[in-house]
Amino acid sequence: MSSISSLATTPKTILDSTISSSETSLEMKSVIASIIDNIFEGNKEWEEYVAKLKLKDSSKEQFHERITHLKKAAELNHKEALYQLGSRLFRKKDFAKAYACWEQAAKMGHAESTYNIAIQKNKTLEERKALLQEAADKGSTLAQRRLAEFYFKKEDFKNCFSYMKKAADKGIDEAQFNIGVYYYAGIGVTKNEEKAIEHFKLAADARLALAQYTIGQYYVEGDVLEKNIDKGLEYLQKAADQNAIEAQRYLGYLYYTGEEVKQDFIQAEKYFKKAAAKDDEDAQKILCHKKFQEKLLEQQLYDP
Repeated sequence: MSSISSLATTPKTILDSTISSSETSLEMKSVIASIIDNIFEGNKEWEEYVAKLKLKDSSKEQFHERITHLKKAAELNHKEALYQLGSRLFRKKDFAKAYACWEQAAKMGHAESTYNIAIQKNKTLEERKALLQEAADKGSTLAQRRLAEFYFKKEDFKNCFSYMKKAADKGIDEAQFNIGVYYYAGIGVTKNEEKAIEHFKLAADARLALAQYTIGQYYVEGDVLEKNIDKGLEYLQKAADQNAIEAQRYLGYLYYTGEEVKQDFIQAEKYFKKAAAKDDEDAQKILCHKKFQEKLLEQQLYDP
């Protein structure tokens, strides 16, 4: 494989060589052609092309038309096109060309391309940190979260909170949840339970299973939120439907003990089985317990 330095860094050259190569499959060519589809919205220079790029028919004429527009984007050094092409090439394990695309896009200020360059294995810690800082400042949520994790390990919780909050403010659900944890525990910020719940709910509404489980548990137990069993079960069910083991196990316990819901061993078995299938030891032990099996059989025999 050619080194990055030996490659022509002109995007058009990279695209031409990829598209014309006999080793490039028709599927790959179609992938390359399709990456332009949604990246020109709001750019007046490209408004005349958008309708054409939205075409779903994969006829030969339309395929070549899209290739033409892809090349045109590269000729104009469209940074998003370079980033998307780099991502496709990386997935095809053509790493040299992928990094060449990303380096070109990074020079043009593309945040996620800068992040991809930062996490290369051949970078020193200082080089990686500097590039992550640059990518984060450009708005890369991946870089912001990576820096937050870096500062957390260094126990620099103020900077940890600061970078995670930037990602959360852009609607990243996992970052929203982490900020909720930081507010709840007072990590890098003054403890604030109300703000913690706010961020947990934002993450739960964005369908993050762990957040749904957390809010559901809070509603059921009534310590952090006002007790509301129906709401709690709704959130827990959403998390369980996304295969969150914690939620499946917790629902199993609720129906097993009957403390907050009507005792139902059939329902308990259903949720414990789901958790046990993912190697949850607590669920596996309960399913094997003689008393549980007796109660389950009794309900199966006598319940209408």
